Amino acid sequence: MNYRFTFLTDRLIRCEYSPDAVFVDGQTQTVHSRDLDSPHIATSEENGTRIWRSAALTLRHVPDGQGFSADTLRIEAADGSFVWTHGTPNPEDLPGTLRTLDNANGTLNMHSGEQHRFTGSIISRKGWTVLDDSRTLLLKPDGFLAPRPGARGGGDFYFFGYGHDYPAALRDYHRLTGPAPLPPKFALGLWWSRWWPYKDQDLLNIVEQFESAGVPLSICVVDMDWHVVYNPHHTGWTGYTWNPACFPDPEGFLSTLHAMGAHVCLNLHPHEGVAPHEAAYERVCRRLGRDPAAQDVIPFELANEDFLRAYFEELHHPLEAQGVDFWWIDWQQGERWDLPDVDPLWYLNHLHAYDLARGGRKRPLVFSRWGDHGSHRYPVGFSGDTFSTWETLNMLPWFTAASANLGYGWRSDETGGFHRGNISGHELLTRWNQFACFSPTYRLHNCGDPGLDYLPWSKPPEFRDAILQSMRLRRELLPYIYTAAHAHAEGGPCLCRPMYHGYPEAEEAYLVPQQYLFGPDLIAAPFTRPIDPHTRLARQVVWLPEGEWFDFHCGTRYPGGRFHAVYGGIGDIPVFARAGSAIPLHRDGRTLLLVFPGQGISHVYDDDGRSMDWTCGDHVLTRVEQHVENSESRLRFTHVSGNRTPVDRFDVEHVSPRERFLTRDALAELLFGMSILGHTLRPLIGKPNIDFDPLKVPHSPVLDDIIADPARILPFLADFSPSQCRCLLERLTDSGFHAEDLHDRSTALLYWCGDSHTGCEATVALSLRKFATYDSQLWTPASRSACLRHEQASDFTIWKANISYGTLFSLELRNGDLKPISV
Repeated sequence: MNYRFTFLTDRLIRCEYSPDAVFVDGQTQTVHSRDLDSPHIATSEENGTRIWRSAALTLRHVPDGQGFSADTLRIEAADGSFVWTHGTPNPEDLPGTLRTLDNANGTLNMHSGEQHRFTGSIISRKGWTVLDDSRTLLLKPDGFLAPRPGARGGGDFYFFGYGHDYPAALRDYHRLTGPAPLPPKFALGLWWSRWWPYKDQDLLNIVEQFESAGVPLSICVVDMDWHVVYNPHHTGWTGYTWNPACFPDPEGFLSTLHAMGAHVCLNLHPHEGVAPHEAAYERVCRRLGRDPAAQDVIPFELANEDFLRAYFEELHHPLEAQGVDFWWIDWQQGERWDLPDVDPLWYLNHLHAYDLARGGRKRPLVFSRWGDHGSHRYPVGFSGDTFSTWETLNMLPWFTAASANLGYGWRSDETGGFHRGNISGHELLTRWNQFACFSPTYRLHNCGDPGLDYLPWSKPPEFRDAILQSMRLRRELLPYIYTAAHAHAEGGPCLCRPMYHGYPEAEEAYLVPQQYLFGPDLIAAPFTRPIDPHTRLARQVVWLPEGEWFDFHCGTRYPGGRFHAVYGGIGDIPVFARAGSAIPLHRDGRTLLLVFPGQGISHVYDDDGRSMDWTCGDHVLTRVEQHVENSESRLRFTHVSGNRTPVDRFDVEHVSPRERFLTRDALAELLFGMSILGHTLRPLIGKPNIDFDPLKVPHSPVLDDIIADPARILPFLADFSPSQCRCLLERLTDSGFHAEDLHDRSTALLYWCGDSHTGCEATVALSLRKFATYDSQLWTPASRSACLRHEQASDFTIWKANISYGTLFSLELRNGDLKPISV
């Protein structure tokens, strides 16, 4: 037979066609194991159509000996949610990732102006996706590649029919393609990197400065100037010999860094081969049977296994013996080299990970760009050389979280941006650091532009303090992050992932690209837009799922199932904890559980942080169950697995919930912070001038009246800007409007009304696919309602939204492509 169908699970089918009936059973570049489940399959035949049925899918095939087509292959969901025929496009495939964000300004290439193209993912709102494995090569036991057997022209693909069960689809994707490894603990700490011709003492001084600031570095990345650059043989990008002008004593330098607690990564551009000036040149020549006297450059040959063995054993192993911990594979020379059908970046990632794992004890760590499916096996993923702009920072939460749609969880973005763009400054760098704190990795990196100095202590005090606060918080969060990393290595979700991973049936979850799930119990929504000059605050709109949530930093209680507008200063990071969660933190040399009240189960994991012994039981996993009885929280600790000494108690800090509505003093402080007009404030705060401590404002009946009935502030708004009016109304009524760029050339329009004073609990979110521009003067001080119009010349699309605060939302739609979610 020329066809073969294999149900790997109820919802995962392998479909193969081979002209000469030769099929592949071994590992490929992408697929590592097909031993998943053994589902029950019923078979039948109707009028020449062969039918296979699992509990979830029905496959119908008409064998004609000519491969697959829409007429011969059809798969249906048992629940009727989809019908797929071969070759059907998937317009609702959720975004995946891409090789690199080089030259990115947002989702656009800064030089070409074109949109970056993203790889499709494993999950789709249609409920199905297809993973094509037809052109990959076979993996041999020694880690090298071999051609596929049989004639060309066949087909080998995997049909994922998981509906909206995204976690299950990704879990089985990892079972199929190989698990994501547990990275060494030091990879989750603070990285320092800069393309700069540092000398050894320069880097040692930087490491010491971070230590003195209370934010010790975990990794010191040395860019390409670690090696000899200027030579008569090639451009200098490639090198394996220490530059004696910068590093006269490499062993001493590496030993000192390790003694200071930092691990070392060296930059690697291997494409120019091995030149005669390299210290290892003669050794490599002897390995390959070449004459070193000829002084010829040894070319980089991916197709030559003898060269690859010499590449590792003569060029890399000696440097690793000196103390190099891992390599930054900075390949930028295209997607084809001398091995047909193989992306050299993918192959280098694979080979370096395979080589570093030699001996079976060390966890392989590779720092490189995305190389296609299966790259999740080779963390950490370098996102590329982005521009230092607000547009790029605003895009990164969406981009980093979307990588989880391919199970690619260990992204490393350039904190601060690689090179200068349209906008740069202290505020941008601060916000970028705050995003990095709640990212898979926290790595500062930039080019040699003197204007992009990312050392915190070179910034003005308010920015310096906020950046150092982010770095200290990252260190505190390591037990929580490492626990999530272990769960991911065991088949669980990525650390950072889109909201729809947890809430696939909630339309709102697809309309909030600025926020993401961070581990099992947190939602992060870092500020990624500048502070408004009128309110002097940054703004972020957050959707919280059903349930109760708490501000991670101060314990303010937030109701779920709705949107909220969150405001904050330069030191604030919007992060929300699930009720009932216990977040493990490292503080003052101990593990502290930060407990948020409610019913819930959390976990705490630990091991030696670097070896593979965790797979043999050298770890400890503890379950923390929280029960609330008579308003009193009780914790129970249970040893789940591992041979290490179980933890029977932790230091515990219970979070005291704070109510979120404005107090009189908080309202006075907000007004004082926003206003530059003393005559506006006087009737509100009862003071003759604005030189006052807002926390000591005397009792003002006007402020109390406003808190009781927000409409009473309307007569005072004439002197306030639109953004100030919006801030006041959103803070007073918990109602608002927001237009959010979804990074796919569409915009989500979000409305919500949640005035606790009137008992109105409604959320409206609108998705407008043809949206172009909107009126920035939305908030009018003259009335309690706002009207927004959009007109599109091509088809004269008009829509209008009237918002009445505190009691009602009314929507008038005409010829608009508006989709109500819930009311």
